[in-house]
Amino acid sequence: MVKEEYRKAGIENPFLPYVEGTFVPTEPGACTWNEQADLYHRWSLISLAYGITHFYSGWSAWDAGSYYGAEHYAGCGIFRRIPHNDPKPAYTHFATMTRMLDRAKFDRWLPAPPPFRTPLSRAL
Repeated sequence: MVKEEYRKAGIENPFLPYVEGTFVPTEPGACTWNEQADLYHRWSLISLAYGITHFYSGWSAWDAGSYYGAEHYAGCGIFRRIPHNDPKPAYTHFATMTRMLDRAKFDRWLPAPPPFRTPLSRAL
């Protein structure tokens, strides 16, 4: 819908960055580490399919240092908080996606059973 409005205004290739991303915390009672990795992975692939090429938020590096920070700011890091500082599974997803999909251009949606659509095809 936004791209259609840009097209009407004569802007064919709008710059569409993410300035607010998804928030997938792994604090107790929230998502598991693997759920976080899967959700970030899915969010990133769908975003790329819609033409988003710059992610200025989402994919926080570290969890917040306290419960208050986790609830309000950053319980969604791909590393555990300091002093542990060890990577979660989402870090591997991030590293693999940036290596394999860097500068990739979306090609088409692949057929999938309803109600699913998957943007896994890309032009090389």
